[in-house]
Amino acid sequence: MRALFLILIFASFSGSIDPIEAIVRNFLLQAKSVSEKFLSSIEIPTSSNLMFQMDEKNVKAVDSLTNFFNTCPPYMMNDLLNGTWFITHMNKKLLQTTFSDLDETIDDLSMGLGLSSRKTLKSLFRDGVIMYCANVTILTDTTISPFQLEYSTPKGRKSIIGNVWRAPDRSVQFSFVPNVVFRGIISYRTFTIETPEVLIFSDTDTYPKCDSYMVLKRKRNTTGDDRLLEMLTATGANFPSNPLLSLDCSNIIN
Repeated sequence: MRALFLILIFASFSGSIDPIEAIVRNFLLQAKSVSEKFLSSIEIPTSSNLMFQMDEKNVKAVDSLTNFFNTCPPYMMNDLLNGTWFITHMNKKLLQTTFSDLDETIDDLSMGLGLSSRKTLKSLFRDGVIMYCANVTILTDTTISPFQLEYSTPKGRKSIIGNVWRAPDRSVQFSFVPNVVFRGIISYRTFTIETPEVLIFSDTDTYPKCDSYMVLKRKRNTTGDDRLLEMLTATGANFPSNPLLSLDCSNIIN
């Protein structure tokens, strides 16, 4: 009787999907759903959490290890930032972390949801943001200045305001909301007369530091892009695992 029952089950799948494949696929999909829900509720630990549980000796050891893997180039001056800048290129890792967090935060704010001060493993299961035609406008050249970031996605145009802080050590911090911050340095800049035309930021929040870059230009065009990309590639900023992506905006006329 059991053999006949199994034969009938397999016969019912004749001409359709393989029954074993269907059973296994359904099981794995259910397991995936359960595991994602469980992992999404787990908060990602931060350095402050770990440092709280470590003694002074271990804290110094961690700091030394971090500095040993510090691959940042020399910090350039962080003045003359005011005005509108077009973001033309960005490393994949930076786009999938800080800016994907930012995109999710903008969506949460638009739906009236609260903001958490901690990130969960849920961020590992979402798709990275598809961003293009991005620009940032910094209002003043003071130590702390308001700024506005605008960019396009397949869902439409998005924007958010925040503050940019020029630190005494020449680093720069863009604070979008309390839980989404971009910290970096200016690793390259060009000048026309006395105004920079190109700024290249290195992300100092990665590990190792400065393995992701963001290219800002005064004009939305491709002039000089090949030379910039060659220079960045030569410095190791365009690895296959973390390529520089173009935030293409060719459909917009200057």
